[in-house]
Amino acid sequence: MTENEHPDLEGAAAEAERLADEIRARGGSLDPVYESLDEAIRNIEAEGYSAEDLLPADAEPGLGFSLKTKRDGKTLWQAVAYAGRDSLCDPESEVRKRISAGVAQAGAGSIVGGVLISLGLSPLAVPIAVAIAAVILAIGLKGFCDWISAPADEPSSA
Repeated sequence: MTENEHPDLEGAAAEAERLADEIRARGGSLDPVYESLDEAIRNIEAEGYSAEDLLPADAEPGLGFSLKTKRDGKTLWQAVAYAGRDSLCDPESEVRKRISAGVAQAGAGSIVGGVLISLGLSPLAVPIAVAIAAVILAIGLKGFCDWISAPADEPSSA
C-alpha cells in the first residue's frame, strides 16, 4: 500500500477480529500479533520502505533506532504500544472515550480507524492499527492500557 492509497477499513476490521480470536484462542498470547507484524515489516521492506515508517507520527526518535537494530514484530509492537500509550489510554482522549463506550458497539472498523487517526499513522501502517485493535478487541481497552503501563510482556486477561 502506498501513502496515497486509502486503507481498506473493512478488510482491516476483519483482520483485527481474526487476530483477536487467535489471541483469545492462545490464552492472551501476543504471538499472533508479533507474527502479523513480522509479515508487515517484510511486506513494507519489499516495497522499499523501512520498519520505522510504521511508527506513529510523534514517536520518539529512539524508538526508530530500536527497529533499526532489531526489525521484528515484537520490537515493532513494543515501540508502537509505548508511543501510543498517551493517545490511546488518556481518559480524556477522543479514541478512549469512543472505545470506552463499549468495544462491541464501537466495532473493529471503528477501532482500527480511531487508532490510525489517534496515533497519526499513515495508510502504510494499517497493520499497526489492526494489531492494536485486535488486542483491544481481545482483552478490552482497560486490559490494553493496564498492560501497556505494566512491565509485563503479555497482557493479562480482562
